[in-house]
Amino acid sequence: MIVILLKKFSKKFEGQLSRYLLKIENGLFLGKCNNKKVQDDIIESVKNETKDDKYALILMSDRKKKCGFSYCQFGKNKRMLKEIGKITVIAKYNR
Repeated sequence: MIVILLKKFSKKFEGQLSRYLLKIENGLFLGKCNNKKVQDDIIESVKNETKDDKYALILMSDRKKKCGFSYCQFGKNKRMLKEIGKITVIAKYNR
């Protein structure tokens, strides 16, 4: 399972992403990637598209982790995930 949250991305890019994932609402995508290569390609395309003031958060199910998911984020946002020891928290930053 994969969840992607996009902030300030173009409609064109969101349209490209909707080919692989279900678009729940603007900037929010949900899907299942059985193929690791497809998942890696999606993550790489989001990473390459994240410029300027854009922000992307990608959550993926991960059975190897105790919490059951892994994540990656690109860009800057007021609230970002941060790992403190073995705990992942949402940290609020002043911009």
